[in-house]
Amino acid sequence: MTTLADLRAACAANLNFDPANDSYEADLDGLINRAQTKVLGSHRWSFAQRETLVTVFPDYTEVSIPVILGQDFVDLALISAEARAAIDGHTLTLLSSTGVQSQTYNISFADLAGIRVYLTSPITQATGTYTVTVQFREIALPGDTASVEGLLDLSVGIPEPQRAMTKLNRDAIRLDPKTTGRSLYFIPSTSVKTPTPRAVSGVATVAGVAQGVRTLFIYQTFSFAGRESALSAPVEFNLTDLQTLTFTPPAIQTSTGLYRKFYFSCPQVGIKRPVLVDATVPEGVDPLGGVTLSPDLSLATISTEDFLTSTIPYSALGQYQRFNLWPHPALVTEYQARVMVLPQPMIEDGDAPLIPPDAAQVIEYEATANNALRLDNQSLAQMYRELRNGAFRQMSQTYLMQSTAPVVMMGSSGSTKGPISLGPYRVIP
Repeated sequence: MTTLADLRAACAANLNFDPANDSYEADLDGLINRAQTKVLGSHRWSFAQRETLVTVFPDYTEVSIPVILGQDFVDLALISAEARAAIDGHTLTLLSSTGVQSQTYNISFADLAGIRVYLTSPITQATGTYTVTVQFREIALPGDTASVEGLLDLSVGIPEPQRAMTKLNRDAIRLDPKTTGRSLYFIPSTSVKTPTPRAVSGVATVAGVAQGVRTLFIYQTFSFAGRESALSAPVEFNLTDLQTLTFTPPAIQTSTGLYRKFYFSCPQVGIKRPVLVDATVPEGVDPLGGVTLSPDLSLATISTEDFLTSTIPYSALGQYQRFNLWPHPALVTEYQARVMVLPQPMIEDGDAPLIPPDAAQVIEYEATANNALRLDNQSLAQMYRELRNGAFRQMSQTYLMQSTAPVVMMGSSGSTKGPISLGPYRVIP
């Protein structure tokens, strides 16, 4: 039992109830996905861990930058392309040449084709020349991150674990958040959510040739600092053989920093999970607009194996975890983050749960119990709840994370805990 179709069939067999009804199937899929989320959220499972690399940039300073009162941008010509690509959503401080007048602004986005960095609010300082400092303090994690379990500094010879600390403790012992150097602590920060578009905009039906008769469902998302929103409600387009679509998102306020991305699904060719309409612009269209996307959405193209294996499916979950470092690194530093992940919803028949196959029956039992309650069958719901509890106990024995045994290195000066390069390892039981 390894796919959504398998779980759906098992739940139907358990209740001897399987109406040929798309609405019922969608409801059952929802029960299955909620069952997986409930099980995964109950404990720290070993199989739900993932290691990901995170690049953290130091503060960047550029001097003698002309600034005009009331403008909502700053031009930075010397910042590296890598730092410019990561600048969205961070902060920028303008310091006057006298060192007296200082003000901090939030960055909305950077024009990657030029040198302009847009701000979320107009500059309130007097026109003049300033020193600009960009602070990369809030470090975002992938959208399916539930929590950070550990962080390793990879910039040193032997990876250095970062100690966990809360902002409350940081403030209680009076650690200055502005301190820079070699980091020692990672500090969970506030999670953020990008707003969801209320409607799809900028989509037009245009003439095409030999496109094939098909029905496309178009979705839109907003993306801020690489953090993507939930999907908008879909708009249905019934297209003839002589019709296709173009996408021209309008210009919006630069202070929003919102990129626009478009997705489509086409159930008639098996595309139930929305995929990006144009994989050549995976970051989307910036607030300036002025871009028209004209992807090949013909039936002949979207039905091919090459398209299905090269397109980019929607995978954001809408909520993003962030953390800070103390001290903040003084150099570009790469970290390895060990995180607990959230499950992607299972939408297509072949989608597999995050839970391993040998334990996936716990999803079946949980979903069946909930479905029995919905059908007002209390006794059957109780029976499958008990089966679920038994499967859950077995799963816990196999996959529940255990504390790491202490590791000691035997060196010439005796036993020493910690990452030193002397002698072989042995594990204390």
